[in-house]
Amino acid sequence: MPANDKREDYVRARIVAQGGQQLTADPFQIQDSGMLLTLARADGLIRRPSFAPAAQSGELVDVIRFGSEAGLF
Repeated sequence: MPANDKREDYVRARIVAQGGQQLTADPFQIQDSGMLLTLARADGLIRRPSFAPAAQSGELVDVIRFGSEAGLF
């Protein structure tokens, strides 16, 4: 993911189990606010703080999970 500007962003993502308890957050390609389908398909949001540097695949990120795993229904 590219570096972030001064605004904190929340990126829609699919949470995927990678064996054991390791989870991967895969961001959707299109993050436009009008893309409700990606929000409906998302399992969570990747939190990108202000001025976050570019993130490479495999790096740790903050994630807000949706659904029963997060204790929400």
